[in-house]
Amino acid sequence: MRKKNFFSFLIVAILLVGIPSTLVVASSEVDNEGIYQQDNLLEVQLYTETQDIIKKDIFNEVFTSEDIKFLKENLNAKINYSKDNVEIKIKTKMRPSSESELILYADGKPIKVRSNGTILVNKDTETISKTKPSNDDEIHSVKYRSTYSNENDDINLESFNKSDIETKNDSDKAEVVFTAASGDLLAKMDEEEDNFLKKNNINTMAAHKGYGDKYYPGDWVHCNRFNGYGSDGVHYNWRTGSAGDKARALKNFYSSDCHIALIQAGSGCTSIGSCQCHTTKREAYCSRFTRDKNTGRYCIYEYHKHSGLVIPR
Repeated sequence: MRKKNFFSFLIVAILLVGIPSTLVVASSEVDNEGIYQQDNLLEVQLYTETQDIIKKDIFNEVFTSEDIKFLKENLNAKINYSKDNVEIKIKTKMRPSSESELILYADGKPIKVRSNGTILVNKDTETISKTKPSNDDEIHSVKYRSTYSNENDDINLESFNKSDIETKNDSDKAEVVFTAASGDLLAKMDEEEDNFLKKNNINTMAAHKGYGDKYYPGDWVHCNRFNGYGSDGVHYNWRTGSAGDKARALKNFYSSDCHIALIQAGSGCTSIGSCQCHTTKREAYCSRFTRDKNTGRYCIYEYHKHSGLVIPR
């Protein structure tokens, strides 16, 4: 009787010990829709970095000490001074909006960005892209001829939409940094805005405010890319404006709905037909990705100002 009880206890113990290991194996073999093996995964943190250079005298004229403090404290901006220029470098983690999933492409395969701004990929993955692979390169091309530069240089936004994985000392940690000059992003969006208006025969002078106009809360706006902290409410045209206007365009852009949607939430406004406003989506499309950090209120689609930082919803 004792032997029978002992064997029964032994069988039960083996089964109980075996269950956790079975569950561990089952759960570790699948992730990201079951396409990766746990021991072959690499966690990749996603970043966006913008680098802008402004003439020192113009920077000192446009940016106040309060502006500089806000950029450093809220966007972790690095502001470097040289003899003639000032460089503003902002590197921020990407974090998808809770209301709109963000899909990137790992060596051409779609992958969902997690809420903490990371993705899990196979360790042999080399490149992360924001755009879906296409046989028609022109559709997703980000190279275009500058229409505002005196040198008429080629502007290339490829590094903002595609980047190679950089592995850290820890072999299971890595990062991807999408880079661009904010001015190039603004130029691209201005170009697309003009193209839309011309294509649809919209006269902004007659129907709505436009470049050079001052906006007030509640005004119709094509894109909330100039409602950042400290903005003067004027929509400056980056491509045709003076050096001072371009600096003011940057100041108004920093921490705007569009800026945060673009560099953090991954709104896609410069990669799949910028500005998505009025092309495939409604006007001020970028505002659907953001909210006011202080109040928690979702950003609205009309022009508005913020007293503090804007963050992804």
